[in-house]
Amino acid sequence: MHEYRDRYIRDQAHFDRTLSYIEENPVKAHLVRNVADWRWSSAYRKTGETLLGAPASLPADLINAAKDGGVCSEDAGRDAGAPSK
Repeated sequence: MHEYRDRYIRDQAHFDRTLSYIEENPVKAHLVRNVADWRWSSAYRKTGETLLGAPASLPADLINAAKDGGVCSEDAGRDAGAPSK
């Protein structure tokens, strides 16, 4: 089956099939038994693990800080001219 020929994803169902196809490649190549065992795949990331042992997702305050111009809640009370701790 050659599902992924298009250059553009048409809808959510197409995205899901394409992602599944890509995640299955290491299994089809007999590199791992389960899709989540391939450490460089999005399926592995869904387990909550990362290659460096860092959390798979960023803390909400860090994400919000990026949206709000870079001020993280722990930095909000800090004087702009004062050196960081």
